[in-house]
Amino acid sequence: RKPEGMWLPETAVNLDTLEVLAEHGITFTILAPNQAQAVARIGSSKWGDVADGTIDTQLSYLCRLPSGKEINVFFYNGHISNEVAFGQMLENGVDFAKSLTKQYPKPLGRSRLAHIANDGETYGHHHAFGNMALAYMLHYIETNHLAKVTIYSEFLAKNPPEFEVKIIEDTSWSCFHGIERWKANCGCHLDGEKEWNQEWRKHLRETLDWLRDQLAPFYEQSMAVYYDNPWQIRNSYINVVLNPSGENLANFVWSAARQELSDRDKNKVRSLLEMQHYAMLMYTSCGWFFDDISGLESQQILQYAARAIQLAKETGGNDLEGDFLGRLADAQSNIPKMENGRTIYNLFVRPSMNVAEQKNNV
Repeated sequence: RKPEGMWLPETAVNLDTLEVLAEHGITFTILAPNQAQAVARIGSSKWGDVADGTIDTQLSYLCRLPSGKEINVFFYNGHISNEVAFGQMLENGVDFAKSLTKQYPKPLGRSRLAHIANDGETYGHHHAFGNMALAYMLHYIETNHLAKVTIYSEFLAKNPPEFEVKIIEDTSWSCFHGIERWKANCGCHLDGEKEWNQEWRKHLRETLDWLRDQLAPFYEQSMAVYYDNPWQIRNSYINVVLNPSGENLANFVWSAARQELSDRDKNKVRSLLEMQHYAMLMYTSCGWFFDDISGLESQQILQYAARAIQLAKETGGNDLEGDFLGRLADAQSNIPKMENGRTIYNLFVRPSMNVAEQKNNV
């Protein structure tokens, strides 16, 4: 069925993003408490400042957008979420259940929602048997009638917002500096040496932005030969990515062409769409998240970029690899033998491309 809510990667948000969600019929999203700026009862002009993270996380909120559209926002309980992710909360399912339900005020006065947000790998990967604690927590709450287990859309339907909220734009749940972690040396890091820095993030971001801006006009011009709206076709291609059968490809791509496509044209169109697919994959957020550009996550997004470059060349575009590597050389690694992004590309990305080419040739 069509989704009613959407999780934003890293809960990174601004009003433009919420406008896009609302435009596509998304009715709610979930943010961190520190992303709320002010709240007011609907119909009141008196706003209360909650920028210090003190928003009541047990309610839903209406967010009015500049276009006139609206979207609902839930703000998860940050304290318990952190205890689950980084503390000992998952060692005991009963304690987990009690921590959630004891947050309710007495008397309640109205229906309230106790909810948290964590990465999925928290339950079992980061914390062994954490999935068992999660399951027992839900079982304990239900069997002891401590609360009703629900979902956001049900809660929203039964409890429309009584308050509206203003968000703090360009913020996320995993960077204290907004969204700088994905473009700057903001100070957010994990386990790197003290003398390390993340200046490489800026150069990696700028290099991928440059590549994106080279690929976009080439894609648009090339696809305009076959389609009236190349970007609409690009967006519809997600249906093929999710179900890559020949029938699905025909329904979503070939049928929309202005003319019957030859096999050669079909191959070119598919490659152009894959080029755009990889141009989006290369922005996978974990590529900037960790401490050095030599990490597996950064290597992976460089592989996505390399594939986009390869597909551009194969479909008649310019060979962008040389200029791409020239820019990537400015992204300095903290590990001397890794040197910079260009060296890392040559050490780890190019060999994987050669293997792929050999397989195709065979």
